[in-house]
Amino acid sequence: MKEIDMMKEINMMNESPAFGISKIKENVWEDKVSSGYKVECDCGSDDHAITMFVEVFDDDMTKGTDLTNVVLYFDTVSYPPAQTLKSRVKTAWNILRHGHNIEQRDIFLKKQAAINIGNAILESVKHK
Repeated sequence: MKEIDMMKEINMMNESPAFGISKIKENVWEDKVSSGYKVECDCGSDDHAITMFVEVFDDDMTKGTDLTNVVLYFDTVSYPPAQTLKSRVKTAWNILRHGHNIEQRDIFLKKQAAINIGNAILESVKHK
């Protein structure tokens, strides 16, 4: 498999139990799989942890094809307390002006944790 070859190139494989990521929830329906994970930042602060949800499902456009829908949701802590008011005003302004707001987050991960996160997504897709 292509993903296994990539992991061998960097001399790391998926761990069990997985370092840096823990499954917090899994729901399996007839046509949908939803898994929730807590991803820990390597800096050790819980404020930098991310809750990640992976949903895999088929719809009318993907049924009968080799395609599937994979949706990723991320919950993060948004702003340090000193920037809260300024950040909220900026977010509101972006939504009013552009109709949306784009945010980016950084998280420090060891290579092994990054591999484990990638494998969690792969396993969700394979489970479907």
